[in-house]
Amino acid sequence: MTVPKSRPLLLGHRGAGAQKIIPENTLASFDQALADGCDGFEFDVRLTEDGEPVIAHDPRFGKYKIERTLAQQVSTLPRLRDVLKRYQDKAVISTECDQSAPRTGRDDPAGPDLRDPDSTAPLDRTPGRLRNSPA
Repeated sequence: MTVPKSRPLLLGHRGAGAQKIIPENTLASFDQALADGCDGFEFDVRLTEDGEPVIAHDPRFGKYKIERTLAQQVSTLPRLRDVLKRYQDKAVISTECDQSAPRTGRDDPAGPDLRDPDSTAPLDRTPGRLRNSPA
């Protein structure tokens, strides 16, 4: 996706956060932000106990504390991999990763490791990208 340099980048807060009829941090909210003319959106990423990156602003989802919950128990939360796949060519994505989430077993001082678990390539930390880069 190319954003014209003649204007500021417009990102929807947690998707279409201003529209209270659409829940924040959902695919519907992200779709609405783009339909409303945003270049993309921002959201928070948290890791479940089993290391699955999910989209959630708060550390709790209902009765569950996300960092101490298996991904299947919060299956209605969008998965980071699904959001990246769906919007990779359609939107600018800005994320904030919760630093207190448990690690996935990879030692990364820059924060939680959000690489594709099937990939051995290092994470590309170029601003605006969250993809595995070839080694």
